[in-house]
Amino acid sequence: MESKIVGCVFCHKTYSIPLFRYRYNQRLGRQNLCSLQCRNRFLVSMGFKRKTRWERLTCFQCKRNFQISKTLASQKRYRKTHKTFCSALCKRQFQERGGKWHPCWKGGRSQAPAHKGYLMLNIGPNRRMFEHRVVMERHLRRKLQPSEVVHHRNGNRADNRISNLVVCKSAGYHSAKYHPRKRLLGKFLPTK
Repeated sequence: MESKIVGCVFCHKTYSIPLFRYRYNQRLGRQNLCSLQCRNRFLVSMGFKRKTRWERLTCFQCKRNFQISKTLASQKRYRKTHKTFCSALCKRQFQERGGKWHPCWKGGRSQAPAHKGYLMLNIGPNRRMFEHRVVMERHLRRKLQPSEVVHHRNGNRADNRISNLVVCKSAGYHSAKYHPRKRLLGKFLPTK
């Protein structure tokens, strides 16, 4: 490939450019600039571009000082992403900690329509449990059996006070004791 040696208009350094690129720049009336930095400085000096203003910040992960453009800093403030990182690696290391250190952390409790009003609780990495079962396990100081059912006395599935919870040995016992009317109407299948 043929190349031509030209001088940078801004820093006056000589550099090699492919001949097709040189001809293309000549045809469009573009200046010969050796790098992107020279191009930006040239545009600033000609008044086509504002000079970048910088803001000094501290990395949230490694506590190192770094610079960020004022525009990016204002965007972060607008988006309310207060945690700023010096690199993508620092951000990834911070997010891999998980739990309350993750930027999307909302306290570890969630209530989704699929849960039918019950609260879910994060109890470990990739482990979730219904909050009323966790509360009862802590109160009893033992794990609940899979067949055991925790009943809410006042019917409010989000009220997980220990005074509002009762453990039933099976789903059949639970439906017979606490929902006899529904059982008579055929909403529950009879147990063996």
